[in-house]
Amino acid sequence: MEILYRWIDGINDVLWSYLLVALLLGCAVWFTLRTRGVQFRMLGEMVRVLGESAGSGPRGEKHVSSFQAFAVSLASRVGTGNLAGVATAIVVGGPGAVFWMWVIALVGAASAFVESTLAQLYKRRGRDSFIGGPAYYIHDFMTKKKTLREKHVRDSVSLPSDIEALQAEILRLKSELTKAEIKAEAYDEMINVAESELGISIRKKSGAKQ
Repeated sequence: MEILYRWIDGINDVLWSYLLVALLLGCAVWFTLRTRGVQFRMLGEMVRVLGESAGSGPRGEKHVSSFQAFAVSLASRVGTGNLAGVATAIVVGGPGAVFWMWVIALVGAASAFVESTLAQLYKRRGRDSFIGGPAYYIHDFMTKKKTLREKHVRDSVSLPSDIEALQAEILRLKSELTKAEIKAEAYDEMINVAESELGISIRKKSGAKQ
């Protein structure tokens, strides 16, 4: 049993100390590049939207304001682990850890933006409100991927008939091309005979005006 515990601890150390950190930081950098630094470009827009009122629906129901949505999102992200984690990082790594936490927070803001955007795109209407989150858009992604895979299988089953139709079309086009080449050669020979018999130049010179 002790060997099993050591094996699990070794896997946890690799996953949480190296692999997960590299994966999260790599995704944050990639999202920052793909969104062209949305956390910096849209900073002014974020401040402007926070001041907008909630408004109401067509039947008089109250909506959640931008600031209320921001507060809920902030409350779900900041917790005891964040506060204790900062203190632990300063104790272990010294004051320089604060700088790197700032850097990672700025870059990781792109990941938070993408996560929130996906939650809004794939949210569903519940009985009294909308519901959504990572579980919903991951489920929708896997369902769409399964549907595309099934469609690919169906298309591959009907592939031979498609190949036969394409081969028939190629043969038809080759036949038309052969006829066009024969006509072109016949017209060329007729022009040669006419120029020889009549002693005039029928072909237009290159660049001549009509």
